[in-house]
Amino acid sequence: MLTKRRKVIILIYAIILTAGIAYFISWQVFDLGFTCALYEYTGLQCAACGTSRLFLSLLKFDIVSAFSYNPNVFIWLIIWNIIALLNFVNKPKFVTNKKFLLTMVYIYAASTVLFGVIRNFC
Repeated sequence: MLTKRRKVIILIYAIILTAGIAYFISWQVFDLGFTCALYEYTGLQCAACGTSRLFLSLLKFDIVSAFSYNPNVFIWLIIWNIIALLNFVNKPKFVTNKKFLLTMVYIYAASTVLFGVIRNFC
């Protein structure tokens, strides 16, 4: 029997997968890909620039290119998947702690802002 936590994790992954497939189809079939407004108007890359290319590289199992497009998203993708897996199996107990998860969200947000600044100004 699936616990509520496991059902939520499965639902989140299903939503992400569905959104990813819809975006891929809209981009490849209908040529409706999204562009970064920040880059288009300022020439600066946002913290998420390169994420679509990252995922396309992962589909081709090209790990080096995927990392080069957006190292921050690549690293956090691994971290969040490990956290989700540990939450799914409910071990170790600290990963289910809301304080731990909130701390990880804050660290993620700070690293994303820092990455966005570094990629444009350093």
